[in-house]
Amino acid sequence: MDILNKNVLNKKIIVFAAHPDDTEFYAGGTISKLSKINKVYLVLATNGEKGLKNKLKKNIDKCKIRVTEQLKAVKIMGIKFVDFMELKYINLNTVNIRKAGEQKRNNI
Repeated sequence: MDILNKNVLNKKIIVFAAHPDDTEFYAGGTISKLSKINKVYLVLATNGEKGLKNKLKKNIDKCKIRVTEQLKAVKIMGIKFVDFMELKYINLNTVNIRKAGEQKRNNI
């Protein structure tokens, strides 16, 4: 916990990411440390339907795999809650992240 100080103790932290596994690749270690002394929540814009190559025929199968993997990862990292907004990749440019964040914050 050497990088953490009392300013990030017993806080509610909401992590936003576009896709499943983004948080693990880019901030997994930090999030894991923060989750030991805070309540960490994860909000994902998509459910990962484009994240796997065309090895599977149905997007439903891809989504199920990505969601299952993400749920396992949040458990390992100590995240208390994960919310899949289930936006389609094509819609990400039209999302008002600030507004979505405020709505999520108020509901957590």
